[in-house]
Amino acid sequence: MTPHLITTVGGDDVSTLDPMLRHYAALGIQSFFINLHLRHPAGPIRDIVHATVARLGLRVTDTYTGSWNDIQQEAYAKPRRDYPNDWFLLADSDEFHECSLPLPEITTECVAFRIIWHRIVNIIWHTGLVWTNWPESQKRHASWPWSASGCSSRTSNRMSL
Repeated sequence: MTPHLITTVGGDDVSTLDPMLRHYAALGIQSFFINLHLRHPAGPIRDIVHATVARLGLRVTDTYTGSWNDIQQEAYAKPRRDYPNDWFLLADSDEFHECSLPLPEITTECVAFRIIWHRIVNIIWHTGLVWTNWPESQKRHASWPWSASGCSSRTSNRMSL
């Protein structure tokens, strides 16, 4: 099973949103829950985010206004309540992950577990530039080769990869 992606877009810079969504589509993600977090209802990124996701044939799932601390848990919990038996990958709009196996293979191998820890590697740099031309011998996921030992039954709801 390919997981759903849950992401929340906020702040002032949304320049990584388009490449991020394309990146996860290339990994095989077909279901996107895109939350928009605005500091106030007329937030300056609203139109940009809606236009960006529409160009990709997607839509903003929910819009939240106010303190992120007050709404964060609900933004991530709502899709998981709606699809309690599915897998979810959580990523901010500036996070690009890679993994050593296709996502459906990972979730199939861990079907009896509820959560997978440390098996997907974040490849966004603090500069905001994404490095995609890793020499195969230096792929970051080579440092964390896949094994089912990354699966855990520590939670009661399947969460993130």
